Amino acid sequence: MTGMYHILATADPGTGAAATAQAAGAQLDIVPFIATTLTDDEHIWAQVNMLAVQSRHVIFTSANAVLAVSRVLNGRTVSGWDIWCLKGKTEELVREVFAGCRIQALGMESRVLGNAICTLDIKNVVFFCGNIRMNTLPDILNKAGVTITEVVVYETTHTPVKLARDYDAVLFYSPSAVDSFFSANAPATDCCMAAIGNTTAGALRRYRPGGNIVVSETQTKDAVLETAIACVNKRI
Repeated sequence: MTGMYHILATADPGTGAAATAQAAGAQLDIVPFIATTLTDDEHIWAQVNMLAVQSRHVIFTSANAVLAVSRVLNGRTVSGWDIWCLKGKTEELVREVFAGCRIQALGMESRVLGNAICTLDIKNVVFFCGNIRMNTLPDILNKAGVTITEVVVYETTHTPVKLARDYDAVLFYSPSAVDSFFSANAPATDCCMAAIGNTTAGALRRYRPGGNIVVSETQTKDAVLETAIACVNKRI
């Protein structure tokens, strides 16, 4: 490959991403394929505030869920939660927003959290999530007889865009973005598709089994970009 190559981020890739790409000889384009809206449902707000004063096992698998709950609590301190969350941005926000709570387990994917919960004598959990979520975690917990209280604190909407060009690499941060992207596009067979975790990679494999799919070692946006750059460089 000669000249500058092109990378697409399907959501905000984070501060400094453009400079990182440029230093690697790449142009980074940003086209959001999903939109998220934090809940304004007063019934959900009341439920969150009620749970805030209880001792609960609580699960977060997305940063959006943490932000939504934080918005509802509006600075209110929570100390009675045992929290189970994914590594990366979700963990960072949990530690910031719920500094008084205990983090019981971390995982790179929902399956890890579900299996960790099932090894303990836990009967009830609260799962803060969006309106579009994978079934992996609920299926594991239901099978183990754990009662799940799902609280939908944000909504995800697909915003597909038909792209005008091919890209050497595409960055994906959620299964929802994968579904939205492929509803309007068919990337070249040698396009590097970089996923933030195994769940997102699994969504990619539904559309491109055997495709050029790479997974970042850590669940951060910086790591996804670096993984994509390394993938493209192997073809140069």
